[in-house]
This record gives sequence, structure tokens and C-alpha cells, in this order.
Amino acid sequence: MGSIGSEASVSLEDSWQQAKDRFFQKTNLKLDSDGEVSPLSPEDFQERIIELRSNRKTAEKTEKSKGQSRNIITALQKLGGIAAGGAALSFPPATVCFGALSFLLEIPKTVHQFHVAIDAVFDQVDVTFAEIAIWNRADKEELLDFALRRYTHQGSQMRGDLRSIQKTTGKTGKAVRDLLESNQTRDVEKTRHGDLKTIRERLGIDSHSQASSDNVHRDGLNKASPRSTWFQQLKEYTDWIEQSAPNFNPMLLLAGDQGSGKTHVATSVFLSLKDAKPISTHQDEQTLIAYHSFPSPTNKADDDKRPLETAFKCMACQLAGQHLKYRKTLLGLCEKNIFDSKTCKDLWSDFQFEKPRAKATFLLFDGVDNLAEQDIRELFKTCKTVRNGHLRLLMTGTKQCFLRESVPLIQIENHTQQELKGYIERCLKEADLLQDDRQYFVDLRRKICDRLFEQSSCSFLSAQKLFLTAKEFIQTDEKDKLDQFLDYTSKDSSALAHAQRQQLQEGLNDKHIDELNVLLVWIEYGREWLDTQQLEAALSLQPNSGLLEPLHKKIQGKYRRLLEITDDGKVCLIDGVKEWVVTPRNTPRPSENDPKVTATISITNADVRVVQQFFWDLTEHSMSTNFDFKHVPDAQNIRRKRIQVNEIDSHLLIVKQTFGFMNKKPDPISQPIGAYLFQWFHDHLSVLLTATGHDSIGESDKVSIGEGLYDIFYCPEFIRKHWDGIKVTTWFRNRDAIEVFWKWLLNESATSRLGKRDKQWIQDTKNRKGRDRHLFRRLAELIASIWLQSQKSHPNYAFEWISEYLILEPEDNVRASSGDDNSPESMVIDESATLIGKIQSADAWCERVLRDKNQSKDQRLWIQRMAETCQFLGLRRDAIKYYTRIDILIRLGNLHGMEKDSELELQYKRKAFYTDNSNINARYALFQTYRMQQKTEEARSLLEEASRNSINEKSTQLKPLIQKAAEDKEQSFHTLYRMTALCASESRILDILLQDIDTAIAEARTARIYQTLSPLLLHKGIATHYYSKNEQDENSSAFNIWMECVSEIQQNIQVNEDKTFHLERVNRQLSLYHFEQAEAGEEGHIEIMEQIAQGCTGLSPATIYLAAYFHRHGQPDRARNILQPHMGLAFDLLSGDTTTNDPLAYTILLDCLIRCDDFEGSQIAHSMVSAVRMDRKTLLVWLKYELEQPVDGIEEILSTLDSDCFMLSQWDGIDCLIKKAESLDTTWEQESSDSGTGSPYLRIQALLKEYKDAMLGRL
Repeated sequence: MGSIGSEASVSLEDSWQQAKDRFFQKTNLKLDSDGEVSPLSPEDFQERIIELRSNRKTAEKTEKSKGQSRNIITALQKLGGIAAGGAALSFPPATVCFGALSFLLEIPKTVHQFHVAIDAVFDQVDVTFAEIAIWNRADKEELLDFALRRYTHQGSQMRGDLRSIQKTTGKTGKAVRDLLESNQTRDVEKTRHGDLKTIRERLGIDSHSQASSDNVHRDGLNKASPRSTWFQQLKEYTDWIEQSAPNFNPMLLLAGDQGSGKTHVATSVFLSLKDAKPISTHQDEQTLIAYHSFPSPTNKADDDKRPLETAFKCMACQLAGQHLKYRKTLLGLCEKNIFDSKTCKDLWSDFQFEKPRAKATFLLFDGVDNLAEQDIRELFKTCKTVRNGHLRLLMTGTKQCFLRESVPLIQIENHTQQELKGYIERCLKEADLLQDDRQYFVDLRRKICDRLFEQSSCSFLSAQKLFLTAKEFIQTDEKDKLDQFLDYTSKDSSALAHAQRQQLQEGLNDKHIDELNVLLVWIEYGREWLDTQQLEAALSLQPNSGLLEPLHKKIQGKYRRLLEITDDGKVCLIDGVKEWVVTPRNTPRPSENDPKVTATISITNADVRVVQQFFWDLTEHSMSTNFDFKHVPDAQNIRRKRIQVNEIDSHLLIVKQTFGFMNKKPDPISQPIGAYLFQWFHDHLSVLLTATGHDSIGESDKVSIGEGLYDIFYCPEFIRKHWDGIKVTTWFRNRDAIEVFWKWLLNESATSRLGKRDKQWIQDTKNRKGRDRHLFRRLAELIASIWLQSQKSHPNYAFEWISEYLILEPEDNVRASSGDDNSPESMVIDESATLIGKIQSADAWCERVLRDKNQSKDQRLWIQRMAETCQFLGLRRDAIKYYTRIDILIRLGNLHGMEKDSELELQYKRKAFYTDNSNINARYALFQTYRMQQKTEEARSLLEEASRNSINEKSTQLKPLIQKAAEDKEQSFHTLYRMTALCASESRILDILLQDIDTAIAEARTARIYQTLSPLLLHKGIATHYYSKNEQDENSSAFNIWMECVSEIQQNIQVNEDKTFHLERVNRQLSLYHFEQAEAGEEGHIEIMEQIAQGCTGLSPATIYLAAYFHRHGQPDRARNILQPHMGLAFDLLSGDTTTNDPLAYTILLDCLIRCDDFEGSQIAHSMVSAVRMDRKTLLVWLKYELEQPVDGIEEILSTLDSDCFMLSQWDGIDCLIKKAESLDTTWEQESSDSGTGSPYLRIQALLKEYKDAMLGRL
């Protein structure tokens, strides 16, 4: 943005003249008084507005029109006055405005739709012109400054130092131009981001795919630092760049083995092209660059199944971000096409990569060797069609994948020797190893660099692994092992690899190797990346398993050379390990038919002499008949187990563990792997179907699979035990899973040992119409009882299972009509039915099935589960109807609270409490309602009553109330603080409260519930420090309690997000404590606050209290220095291209300014926070005005602003409201008795979308 007040090169008069000229070119009409449309006088203008709008409005709206016209006339007159009095504003803006509006009013009255639009224009400009009265206060600088800053931001969202606007009355031209240019830049960027978001959504590009494309520049700065530059000197590269070769080839290949630095070089090329990109506003002279990296296949579920198509989509999106015309072309394509099923050839043609639209277009494909062979052939086949010189292609991969191509090729290893040597030297330097300048260390460094370079074979990956091994020996000061390692590196690579493998295996015993092999099975062949908790659960399924040491410590210790934990907590193999731990099977799998010799010698009722005589005779017999025992080798020479896994064996192990998990009792250790086992069970089974040769599954394994599958479908009692794991599976709607199950059930070998009746059931099921539904029927019946006759888990999962099951083809192929009394086999759910309709259909099926099975029905529980289902799915009114039938008072109160009916909420919760005042849930719900509705006396009375009712000798009913509050993570701080404040009014109650808090703390510590222990300790300290009048010894002081709380959090809460949450709250309280002590003159507390602030990120409470202290004690410079980085961050956020971060920025400014006693500035910042939020009141008035009739849904939709959209920006908030309207519209049909009227929510939804479109028009 240009600086305000700088010399103007373009005057506002010129800007207005240009606008008038453009208007004349488009309309052939002039806006000046000598044009074809004569401007009206102010009086005529006002009458014309009223006349025009009164014909179509009620009396009330006519009065509104008069008011609006007065505002506009007054504003224009004031503008004219200001213009006349300004030194630099020597042009008559009022004349132009009158001319423009006069022209609009001359449009024929018969064009009704135009006048509706004119209404919208006046409604919009009325607000703006009404605020123009601030110019009347031009003599009051502080008022002018505040109003201009507020409304300039609201109207155009311009950035900069808003205070300096008041200085522009003398020099406006340059300032206004710079402001407009800056605002237009933000407008363009906002539109660009919106267009690209639309393109990505239409193309189906997910965030994972975007990461390798959209963020390559940022990531590349790290990958290519320092950058490679050697390629810039090669003739192949310069010919490719400059098109200088006689037979120019638009393709260039960079070949190298794994780890040779292909991605590093490709990123350097990308950044080199970026740096050389000419800066031009003319699109034909631009250079366009797109980059995509094909990720290595992981055999996980999130692997891209169509990597070529994804690459083309990502590249098209990148080019669209750089070229406006191409972006518009791509938007048009997205409107007309569905790209999901298109081939890469179709996409190449649709995206028009070859069409000249810029000086040059570069497409960089990195990691081509990660593609399947058929994808590589398809890529080259497509790219070989390129004939246009402006398009150039670069690919990286191994030389093997380029062997068939006659394309210019650069072998990377021939040019990276110096870079590799520099890389090894940097590794030593960055790790601060052997950096002493004495000759001994210089020679050792040179020796290490030389040996690692020689052994790496020009592979950066190999050099890195070798360096890590050397680093370990150096850091542990093991000179002998380092020398031995360097001696190995001077030999061939196989000796080194063998030595490393041998060294690793020698450090592990057989039990560790078995455990490591199981981990490798799950890490390498699991369909998801698993964390340490899930892997510990998988290990627990092994016989005689038992973890004595947490797995994450083993991975960081004895398994560190094979495994590592990623930033998101997942466990993976270290690069390069897979090649020697994954081995193919070279011998046939052991079979039951293999020859076996077994012998048993039993000795009973014999003394030592008899036994000795037996063995002497046996030995003599073996010697005389040439029969001998095989010599048993020494234990030291017995062949040890090896670290290795095999693909088919791994999938077989996972299948067997799944069956084992089904049959065992639930336990907390194995539970975390349950969801994975059921979700991917069918996928592992499908791999076993493809096993051939030595990997073929043995007969006994096939039989165990067949019997296990039969038990799943015929005797599915395991579902009750393991519902928490199986509830998230998708078997019913997964055709691949169903087909795999059928293939195994129809496999003769797999079912060979089933009984005749069991085989007959499989055949009968197979021959039925709707066989899939019959196969799953027993599971569905059992899940029906879990849904409506059990409180074991949330009902929504069971409902989803039943609804998916009832979509399957009915067994007799007859679809039931809604009113028929049909058998359960023919009852279905109509996929087009409303949500409540689907719930009721599933309810009817369950009632019929469970009645046929003679299962007794708990009517109250049944209705409760139906109500819970409706409540979870957002059908609050239906939930209220069900709850009312069984009078579940607390939930009725909660639902009425969500419906903004505070009286009914309080009524039901009071009734629930007085029905059973020993019910802790009822007491807590009533207390929370009193607290939220600010009924202080009622809340205090409730706590006092609880303090009089003892549970046992140690505690009263306050204790479970305290525990309930501490367990409520989001509300614990406010609830416990309010409890403490209310109890403090009477010392007896406060003493009981403190005693009950101590009891609750002891129970939480015993049960190791540390997330409950933390808020209890925090609030014990608050109650002790601020409210208790009893003298405290040093150990029971509030400070020591808070420090104990910090220690418990750091040691015992493992999840980083939870740890941060609790530490922030305690640090806030500790910062306040140190601030108070410093204010009281105590020494040392400022230093402690500084230490706390250094350990926190962002604008922490410690930082704020430090700044407040220095400002209060006459050190404003120190306060300013502390807050300056955060103020800078706030202004950076405000000067960005989007408004998404504006609320955060103004919140930071508010916190900073208010601590420095800048109340005027903090007031402005606070007003800006409100300005960028959704304004409920304004929206409510506008919607009611547009609808012109009462609609109940308005309040319900806008209630979202109180919860889901409260912290959202205006842009995101309107999307939130649109989604809410869409959700309510889905439930309208079953509530409306008048089928002839349309849904009111559709109209509200349409209006909200109009509002969004208007926002887009202003952006």
C-alpha cells in the first residue's frame, strides 16, 4: 500500500473524469449537466425517489424510502460542501453523483425487476450515506479519526495506518490512488483464491495432493538449501531452456538411483526458473511453471489410485493461479465437465497444456519412478505428442524407467560429487562433531568424509545413513567401533550391509526379534499408519505377550535404527530399511502332509537303576545296528532368529489376529487396534486370495479362515463384546468387502471341515435373491438390539448399520410400500426419504424383527434411544417429542435450552432435581443453568444444600458436583471458579468445599485421571489464595499447589494438545500470581514471569502481565519492546491478502493496547473485532424485511451464530449459516402439513446465498 499523504500523481478529478468517460463509452450518455440526462435538483430528486418506490411498498416501507432519500440528499450536499471548501478537492462530486442517480431514475417504470434491484441499491447505499455525517464533525479531529477508521474498514476492508486518514484533506490524490490500488490487489487476490478453491473442489483435488504441488515453493526452500546449480552449465539443460538445439526436444530427463538427490535437483530447477521468471503484467510475456512430485507408494489406504490424473489436475490448478485467462478457461471447464472418470489423455486435452498462452510453460514431474510401469508408459505416450515449442517438460526418475525413451538425459550422479562431499562436511559441522582445529581432528574429519563419500556411491541417502552410524560412535566416544566401521566402509557395500545387519541383530535377543518382526508386519503391510498405542495393542494379541517397557521408548532406544516416530505420532520404517527386512519366500510353506517322526518315552514307577539300565541297553542297541542319535550342537552355534517379514505371511498373521481378537474378551490394552481390524479385515483377506507358488496358503490356514467367516455371519455374538471396534466399519456399503466374503465362503477348501448343516446354510444363502441381505441378517438383528435395547454405546452407529442394511436388495425382491404389513425380509428404506422417515422405517423393522425373535421390549429404553438418535442427527424437535413421552427431564431441559427457550429449560431441570435431589447429574445440570442465566442466589442455595448433605464421613454432595465440573473440559474453569466464589460468601461452606476438593484430588490421583486432577489442583490454589482466611503453611500455599499442578501435567498427560490446554490455564494463573507479588514489591517475580513468557508461544498471559507491569511503573519503552513483535504480527495479518486472520489480529491489538492504558485504541480494536464477525441483529432485520412474512426458521438458523459461527469471520460465517439452512430444510417435509407450500428454509438459504454473492461483488 502506498503511504498516505505522499505527493499525488493522479488527482481525484482525473479519476472522476475517467469514470465519466467510461460511462459514456458504454451507454452513450453523459453524467454532466450538459449531457442527455439532466441532473435533478435535490428537492426533485427526493420526490422522484419517493414516487418511484411508493408504488410498490406498504406505508411503513414508504416512510423508510423517505428516510433513505433524506440521508442520500443530505450526504451528497455535505460532500459538495466539503469539496467546495477543500484546497485539493476542487471538483464537484455532488454533481456527478446527482447525474448518475438521476440517470438511474429515468429507467422506465415498467421494468419491475430493475426497480427491485434499485431498491437493493438504495438499501445498500443508505447505510453508507447515513454515516457520511462524520464529515460534519471535521472540526473534531478525534471523532473524525474514530469514525473514519471504523467505517473505512467495514466498507472496503482497506489496510494501513487508519489514524493518518485525517491528514488527507490537503493531499488526497496520491493517497486515494494507493489505497484503491491496495484494495484492488486484495480484491484480485480474494477472487483468485476463491476461483482456485472452486477449481480444486470441482477437480476433486484433496489437501494431500495439494501439498506436493501448491506448497512446493515453500518446501523447496528447505529441500534445496543450498541449491544445486551445476545443471545450469550443461548443454542439455541450456538447449532445453533456450530451444537452441537444431532438433529441439521439449522433454528433458534427470536420471539417478534412489537417494541420489533427484528431488533436490528438481526443486532447484523449479526455484531457478522461478527466479529467472520475467516480471511482466502482460500475460503473453509471462513464464508459467508447475511442479508435481509423485509420492512413493506405501500400500496404505490413502495411496493415490490415479496418480497421473492427480498430477495433471494439480498442475492445471497451479497454472490457473498464475494466469487469469487460463483460470477463467478452467472455471468454464469445471462448470461443464465431471472429471472423476476421465483418463489422463482426456485431461491433457481438456486442460490444453499445449495451447500457447504465455512466453513459456514448464511442467516438472518429479519421482516418475514411483509410478507403476503402465502409468510411466502412459505418461510418455501423452507427453510425446507435444510439438509446440512454448511447452517444456522435465522428468526425474531412475535410469531404468527411461531406458526405452530417446530423449535428452542427464545422469545426476555424474555431476554431484562435489555437492555430496559438501553435504557430508555440513552434516559434521551442523552436528558439531570433530570441529576442533587440531591436526588430529582435521585428519579424522577428512578420513570420515572420504570413507563416507566412497561408500555412498553418490547417494545422499546412503551418505546420510552412514553418517548417522558414525555420529553414534562419535557421540558415545567409541573409537574402536568407529575405526571398525570406517574399515568396513573401505570394503564392498555387501560387507558393510552385512556388518550393519549383524550388529543390529546381535544387540537383540530372540524375544525382541519376534516383537520387531510383528511390528514390521503392521507397519509395512497395515493399510493405515498406526501409532504406538495401536501397535502395542497389536503386540498384545501375540501369545505370551506382555509389554514391560512403553513401545515409544523401545523405538527411541533399541529399535531406533529400524523405526521412527513421525511428527504426527505415527510409526514408520527408516529410509532404506525395507530393502533388507522384506524378503520373499524361497521354500514351500510347511504342510500337514510333510513327514514327521515323533517319539515318546514314558518312565513310571522306576528307580534310578532301572532308568540307567534302559538307556545303556538303548545305546548298545543303536551302536550294534548302526542306529545313532544326531549330535546336538552347542547352544552358541544354534542359528538365531532373523529380522525379516514376508508379504503373504504378514497378511495371514493380521487375519489370524483378527479372528483371535473376536474370540477374546475385551480389554483396554488390545482395544485400540479393534477398529482397524474390522475396518480392513476384508482387504487382508483379499490379498490371501491372490497368493501363488511358495506363498500359497496351506489347507489348515484356509480351513481356519472359512470356519472363522462362517462364525462371523452365523454366530455373530462377538459383536456384543467388540461393538466399540466394529461400529465404525462399512461392510454393508462396501461391495468389495462383500465379494471377498463370498469368495472365501464358496471356497471348497476353506469350508471343507464345516458340518453338513453349515454348508447347506451357505448354499441356501447363496441361491437366494437378495443373498447379501440374508448373509448379514443375523448381524443386523443383533445390532438392532444394540441400537434400541442397550445403553452400551451411542445409538448413531447402530442406526447407520441398520439403515445401510435396509438399503440392500430385499430377500424376496419385493419392495414394501409404506403402509403394508410385510415381513422383515421385504422391508426397506427409501434412499430418498427424509432423515426422520429413515429413522422411523428402521424403528419399524427392528420392532418386527425383535418381536419375531420373542425378545422382550423395554418401552422406556426404546423411546429413549430413538430420542438420542434424533438428537444426535440434529432433529431436536423430534427428540423433544420422544423425550416427552418418557419424561427424561434433564435432556428435555438441554434441548429446550438449545431452542433458546430458557423458561422451559429451567422448568424441566428443576423438576428433574426435585424429583431426585440425590441425582448428581440433575444437580449439576440445574447449577449450570442457574450460572448461565445469572441466577446467583438460586445457585448459592443449591451449593449450600449440597454442603449439608453428607455422602460419607469424608465428603458431602459438593464432592461429586466438583468432580463433575472438573470432568467438563470446556466449562471446568468457569464452573469451578463460580462454585468457589459462591461458596466463599460463608466460611463454613468454603471450608467444606476445600475439604471435598482434597478428597476429589486424592481419588483422581489414585485413579490416575490426570485431566481431572489438573483443574482440581488449579482451583484448590485459587480458593486457597483468594478466598480462604485460614493461615496456610508453605507446603499448602497456592503457589506450591499450582507448581504441583504443573508437575502433574508435564509428567502424566501424554497427548500434546491436552498438555498444552492444561498448562496454558495454570501458566495464566501463575503469571497473575507473580504480577501481584511484583506489584506488592516482592523481588524476583519479574524474572520468573520473563522465564514463563520465553517458554510460551504467541501473546501469552505472562507477556501481557509483564507489559502491564512496566507500563504501570513508568517504563513504557520496556512495555513497548515486549509487545512490539506481537503488534508487528497483528499488522502483518491485517496487511495480508485475505481477511480470515483479521479477528485474530484485532484481538492481539486489543490485548496489547488495553495493557498500555490506550483505551481509545483498544476501543477501536474491540469495535473492529465486532466488525469482522457476523452481525446477528443486522441479518435478522434484513431477512425479515426480505421475506415480508414471519418465518420460524430465521431464529433457529441465526442461533448458529451463538455457537458454531461465533468465532468465524464474516466470510466463513455466512457459509456456516447456509449449511445450517440446508440441514433444516432436510427435516422440513415431515413437519409441514401443507404439501402445497415450499420450504421456508429454501427461501432463507437463497437469501443467504444472495448475501454471499453481494460479498463476493464487494471483495
